[in-house]
Amino acid sequence: MDVALVMLCAALAAAVQSTVAFGFSLVFVPLATLLIGPRDAVVVSITLSTVIATIIYLEHLPRARLRSVAPLAAAGIAATPLGIVLLAVADEQLLRLIVAAGVLAGVPTTLASEHRHEASREPLPALIAAGLASGVLRGATSFAGPPIVLYQHWVGGAPAELRARLILYMVLIAVPGFGMAAGAGLVTQRVITLAGASLPIAVVGVLVGRVARTRFSAEWFRRASMAVLTASALAAVAAALPAVLGRAGGG
Repeated sequence: MDVALVMLCAALAAAVQSTVAFGFSLVFVPLATLLIGPRDAVVVSITLSTVIATIIYLEHLPRARLRSVAPLAAAGIAATPLGIVLLAVADEQLLRLIVAAGVLAGVPTTLASEHRHEASREPLPALIAAGLASGVLRGATSFAGPPIVLYQHWVGGAPAELRARLILYMVLIAVPGFGMAAGAGLVTQRVITLAGASLPIAVVGVLVGRVARTRFSAEWFRRASMAVLTASALAAVAAALPAVLGRAGGG
């Protein structure tokens, strides 16, 4: 039963990412955490999102220029090992809280991501900070998107251009992140089994999201998805907080 539910989570998450250019992990991880635990949920998400990001990049036109995203991606890749270490050493209850906090922080980012304005200069400190934050979150929770969406929202620009940049960024940071997770021994047989079972229906989710982009308002789809994952994040907090508080009180 858990495998079937994880597959459904992957389909929903892939449809969201295909529709709005990011959000696979924001939807998948909190829902899957309730089924398979936070560590496996994050690593399955890292595995699946690598494939999904690649598929979406290949099918999306026009594509952003590499140099428009390379500095952000370089900072993100450099910081990903810090997140991988946190994912490897943190206990399950702490990971649940990290995942829940990351989702709850990402929801307003996602809801605000439609607003765009005229492009402005990209200050190097802000660019580096956004990339570093994204990399740490990618490694620890698989949530690479929110810092980059916030950064792009701040910098501004045409929606089509920013969507193309976001899609390129996701694929550039995804592949090294998966390699680091595998190198750290986090891609277990269970992860491979769950990811392999979920991949076909996740690809269907990508196709559904592609159709949804032309049939439904992206804002409607985003708000409905965020309502679901907010509820799941609150459930994760409720499940983890008593154990964490009890441990703190006992210490």
